[in-house]
Amino acid sequence: MRIAFHGGTLRGFGSGLVGRNVLEQMAQARPDCAFLAWVPESWRDEHGVTSETSPSNVELRFTEPGMLNKVTLENRTIRRELKAWGADALFSAGDTSLVACPVPHLLLIHQANLAYGPSERGFEAPARERVRWAAMDRYLRMGLPSVDRVTVQTRDMADRLSERFGFDRDRIVVIPSAVERLASVDPLASANAPRPYVVYVASAARHKNFEVLPAMMSQLRTERPDLQCRLTLEPDALPWLRAAIEAHGLEDQFVFEGHLPRERALGLLKSAEAMVMPSWLESFGLPYYEAMMLGVPVVAADRGFAREACGEAGLYADPSDPLAFASSVMRLVQDQEERQSRSKAVLERFEETAQTWQQVAGRYLEVLEELASP
Repeated sequence: MRIAFHGGTLRGFGSGLVGRNVLEQMAQARPDCAFLAWVPESWRDEHGVTSETSPSNVELRFTEPGMLNKVTLENRTIRRELKAWGADALFSAGDTSLVACPVPHLLLIHQANLAYGPSERGFEAPARERVRWAAMDRYLRMGLPSVDRVTVQTRDMADRLSERFGFDRDRIVVIPSAVERLASVDPLASANAPRPYVVYVASAARHKNFEVLPAMMSQLRTERPDLQCRLTLEPDALPWLRAAIEAHGLEDQFVFEGHLPRERALGLLKSAEAMVMPSWLESFGLPYYEAMMLGVPVVAADRGFAREACGEAGLYADPSDPLAFASSVMRLVQDQEERQSRSKAVLERFEETAQTWQQVAGRYLEVLEELASP
């Protein structure tokens, strides 16, 4: 079987992690298959992905960023090479892809903004982002008629995509991502964390819903003035958040850790009393699983994707209600029996749901083999 893999737009942290692991594991699992893969130049420059480091049955094409480059790549270059190379199927791993694909087509959608409409996002996006999402929406609608299967990482997102785009739910395959286990995770040294804290491991993206945190910590300060909230943000990443913290007089309650490599982020997470995750949108939610892997209780926004990840092991709060978040956090920091019970529950939940990259790649291969069969 000859599989074309379009990962040429996977420049983000999460999407790139998925793309690199899936491509490598598919190629290793099926040495009898040939793979033609379009991948970003950043994979080569930042992650060392080259012809020499890739499996021998993978032929690489490197892509440049930019919307014009994307549209040209998909609707001219990839279309031409699918025929010339004799591809049996195309696996597009970057939300949208070419229109009128000439071979069986599997499309992986990461972008939660495509699945959840404006009324479900819980926040008003800047005009520039709204224009971008509207363009992606239109482009996806143009390409969907020639997509044979869509794959996403949660059932909640599959249901929403089907509703929004009228795409047959039976043709949407849910394949959750994998969570890479580390041999060991060193907790944050006590000298660096002299006070108990909750943590939010997240980027500065608008949907992460940092808005609830200042009022949440203000409420918690009344009973736990020693408790801090640590964020994996640079201090100047969200000026409005700094202003809100100062307005509440909470400068001593917040610590901006900056962007951390995964090992340090996991160490920060492991020493936390709890992880708070008020995010309005997630396509998978890697931090849920990393917290559970480490036995750290999770207080999450009461959204379908969060419950799908954490199940009965998690605590949930209205994402628009900081007092509800404070109440759930207080249950954990004031009652050690409750925290220990939740810690055990999330560990068990992780073991129930955890997958390896080999398993994830195997499921994608099953779908591709089905599509390529005459």
